[in-house]
Amino acid sequence: IWWAINQLGNPYYGKASAAKSGMQSVGAGNSKCNIFVSDAYTKGAGQNINLVGRGKHYPGANEFANENVDINGFRVVAYPWQTGDILAFAGGSHGHAVMNIAPGMFIYAGDKSAVLGSWKQLVAHGMAVWTARRSNR
Repeated sequence: IWWAINQLGNPYYGKASAAKSGMQSVGAGNSKCNIFVSDAYTKGAGQNINLVGRGKHYPGANEFANENVDINGFRVVAYPWQTGDILAFAGGSHGHAVMNIAPGMFIYAGDKSAVLGSWKQLVAHGMAVWTARRSNR
């Protein structure tokens, strides 16, 4: 999680920036939450994260949230969540993914940069159905 924490304030992960990781590109104006949590494992922990059978394609938030999608090196886990767990919810064309860093706290790609958040914020916005993934390492 230290790599993710060191990205706090980094505008690369904000919506205004374009981002490219592996073979995936996301243009300006789009959420980069899936790239952020995937980069945290790929760049920060040296663990490749991708969809089974799709090479270097990072999972999207809806794919992280779908318990039936197989993600290399990660399994679906139940609450209580641990530090480093990737939490995601599905929604429309895209959902949202965050990294759990402490009880009640998470880090994610926000509108302007990588930011900290709390569960209280998410529950207030009606975002309460989450799927958690934990590294097999």
